[in-house]
Amino acid sequence: RKEPGTDGYPKVSIRGIKRVEGPDWQTLKTDDLLSDAAPIRVNLRGTLFPLEYNETLQLLSLAQVNPDELHLTLTEEDETVKPYEFVTFHQSFSYEEFIEGLRPVNTDEGQIQYVIQEGIFKRLCREAFNALMQEAGIQKVWYEKGKMPTLHPDEEQEAREHIDSVPFYLTIDEINRGDISRIFGELITLIEADKRLLAKNQMVTTLPYSKTSFGIPPNLYILGTMNTADKSIALIDIALRRRFGFIELMPDYEVLKQILTSEDADLREIYSLSIGLLSYINQQVTTLYDRDHQIGHSYLMRMSEATNVDEAIESLIFTWYHEILPLLQEYFYDAPAKLEKILGKEFVEVDGRSFRFRDPLCGDDFIQACSRLIEKTKAEPTGGLL
Repeated sequence: RKEPGTDGYPKVSIRGIKRVEGPDWQTLKTDDLLSDAAPIRVNLRGTLFPLEYNETLQLLSLAQVNPDELHLTLTEEDETVKPYEFVTFHQSFSYEEFIEGLRPVNTDEGQIQYVIQEGIFKRLCREAFNALMQEAGIQKVWYEKGKMPTLHPDEEQEAREHIDSVPFYLTIDEINRGDISRIFGELITLIEADKRLLAKNQMVTTLPYSKTSFGIPPNLYILGTMNTADKSIALIDIALRRRFGFIELMPDYEVLKQILTSEDADLREIYSLSIGLLSYINQQVTTLYDRDHQIGHSYLMRMSEATNVDEAIESLIFTWYHEILPLLQEYFYDAPAKLEKILGKEFVEVDGRSFRFRDPLCGDDFIQACSRLIEKTKAEPTGGLL
C-alpha cells in the first residue's frame, strides 16, 4: 500500500500473504514467458518488480499455487487499441523499429540493460490477431512477450468466419523511400494473402531476436502511399511491387466542387475560378512535362475555411505564389519558354534562357489575371514546345 512519508516521498507498506517454494533460478531463465520478464532481465537486482497478468499466472503455475488459496483476485485490465496505425518510411527506418529489436533501458541502479522490444508492425499484428480471437469467441491471447497461440482446426474455421468483422490497417507513407529488404527482412513473403495466418498456404516464421513464432493475421491490411512525381518510384523493390495492387489517384476536381461550396454567390465564383485555374495548370503540365507531375487538389482544400470572399482570395494568392509557382519553377527551371506559355506575361518575365516571377498581384488584380489566363487557353489550343 502506497502512503505519503514524513520526508515528502511516498512509502510502501507490504503485507505477507503466504510463503511458498517457488521455481528455481534456472527454471525462470529458461521459461518461454518469464525469461523476458522484468526481474529476470535485470538478474533480480532490486526489490519490487512489476509483473504482467500472464506472467503472474505463469509464476503461480510453476510454484504450483492456486490463486484461490491466496484469497487474491487477479484481474486483467482491458486494453484499448486502435485498429489503425500510421508510419512513414525513410532511409534510416529499420527492421528493429518495424518488427522487433534490442533497445536500451535503465535499471533502478542506473545501469543499462538491452531488452527485446517489439516494433510497430509486430504490435499491430498481435492486436489484430487478439481482436479476431475475441470476435470469434476464442479464449487465446497473443501477449507481447509470449508465443503466438496455436489454433485447433475448429478454432481456425471459427476465426475465418469473423475475418471481415475486425479489420486493422497499417498505412505506410512514402513506402518507396524505405529500404524494403532491410525493413521487412524475412517477413516480405508473409504479407502475401495466401501466406497469412488461417490461409491455405499459411506461413509462420521464427523471429531472430525473440526466437518466437510469428505470422501475419488475415485481418491486417497494409496500405502504402507514394508520390507519382517522386523519381525514386521507378526503383521500388520488385519483391514489394508484386505483392501490392496499385491504385492511381490523380487530381480530383469533383472533390473540390463538393468541399468548396457556399451560399454566397460571390464566394462560389472564387471557388469556381480556383478549380478552373488548377485544372488549367494541370492540362499545361501534362502537355509540356508529364501527367505524373500534376498538382494535387489538396493544395486548394484549405480554401474551404474561408468565411468571405476576401479570405478566399487571400488563401488562393498564398497557395499560388508560395506553393504552386515554386513547383512550376522546379519543373521548368531549364525551359523558360514553357513556363511563360503556362503562366503568361502577367506572372513571369522571360529573358532568353533566364526568367523571373513578377511582383505578386493582390485582390481583384490577381483574380482578373487568373481569369485571363484561363480564358486564353480556351481560344488558343495547347501546343508542345521543344
